Amino acid sequence: TYSYQWQRNGTDLPGRTSSTLNLSQAGNGDRGDQISVRVTASDGKATSTPVTSAPVTVVNSDPSFNQNLADRTSAEGEVVSVSAGATDPDGDALTYGATGLPPGLTIDSGSGLISGTIAPGATSGSPYPVQVTVSDGAEIDATDTFTWTVEAAASNPTVALLDTFSDGADLATYT
Repeated sequence: TYSYQWQRNGTDLPGRTSSTLNLSQAGNGDRGDQISVRVTASDGKATSTPVTSAPVTVVNSDPSFNQNLADRTSAEGEVVSVSAGATDPDGDALTYGATGLPPGLTIDSGSGLISGTIAPGATSGSPYPVQVTVSDGAEIDATDTFTWTVEAAASNPTVALLDTFSDGADLATYT
């Protein structure tokens, strides 16, 4: 049988004695930490000298979007609020960006919220190939693309009030 003792930066991690170490669990290792494992073998009669692995540096984990932004259709003048939120396994601060949004819409670089009112005349450039990005550093880590179609705003129907019938009779005389 084998026994294991995981180490972070050369120090034993208390209670971390299984054959694997879950780095997503708090306290097991963060970006930049050096992780190693000390292994001892035993056959029940004799125990080997412990062997410690070479340390491995925990690297950055990229963020990912919380949803897949599907193609969408909106009308000119429509008020929009769409979340393009993402999560980062390392808890790093995230920065969002977007290209190709219909006129009148912007993305909040800190939250990923796409919002605004679709501008009049936006149908002329429709459909819009939108690309939303998120990063936890200098390079873009994740991209979501979709098509945003803008339609003309629905017009209100008009009603013509008649004073007379087509034959000239006055409507006021009818009850």
